[in-house]
Amino acid sequence: MKSSHILLFVGILIFSWSPTFAGISNSLMDISADGSLLICSNRDSGTATVVDLKTNDVLHEIPVGKHPEGVSFVGSSKLAAVAIYDEDKIVFIDTTKGDIVRTVEVFDEPYGVVSTTDGKRLYVTLDFPGQVLELDPATGKTLRTFEVGPFTRGVTLRRDESKLYVVQYYNALVSQISLDNGKVTDQWSGSRTDNLARQLVTHPTREKVYVSHIRSKITSIHGQGSIFPYVSVVDSVPGEERRRKRIPMDAF
Repeated sequence: MKSSHILLFVGILIFSWSPTFAGISNSLMDISADGSLLICSNRDSGTATVVDLKTNDVLHEIPVGKHPEGVSFVGSSKLAAVAIYDEDKIVFIDTTKGDIVRTVEVFDEPYGVVSTTDGKRLYVTLDFPGQVLELDPATGKTLRTFEVGPFTRGVTLRRDESKLYVVQYYNALVSQISLDNGKVTDQWSGSRTDNLARQLVTHPTREKVYVSHIRSKITSIHGQGSIFPYVSVVDSVPGEERRRKRIPMDAF
């Protein structure tokens, strides 16, 4: 196994498990800012589970709707937002009590949810329309809608929260959105065989974005095709050199 692959894998584990960065990239799980609670969405059962990380006890399992996807704590609070994909809504949960406190209807197929660190804004991807919503979690109102591209799923915030990065599911295209004007200001295309990209995450200190996806070469026969897991590394600063490269994960 190449040493660069080992370093990448270890690095992703280190910063993706840090509670300090909980909420800035979409996931089916999130950890509260103080590290005390974990919330997990359960696609098959239509519930969200809250776990006490000190005791590892399940505190609550809350029915939220059909096909929950992304979940995020709102800032440093114990309020969590869950995207309910099949019912086109965002459910807000008081994780200390296990109660649903608000439900917000959205246009179609909400998938990823992230929160700013101050908890004043939520960003939600809408899969098929290819949009990103900016929500006020205090009121549930949609403040802005950003047009990106079809099948937008993964979403993450830049560490200074000036930009969003989103990824499209079927082609792993990464787009940068300026939160000043809501416009797409940069894009990184993958290979024509890149697809099934659901999540991405920004590096906590460097100008890097990591995208997990697969490579599908299915047009060949007799075992010449292949489906492999990959991580693409995006260099998010402008430059003339190559700013996206793939690292195969099948060696693991």
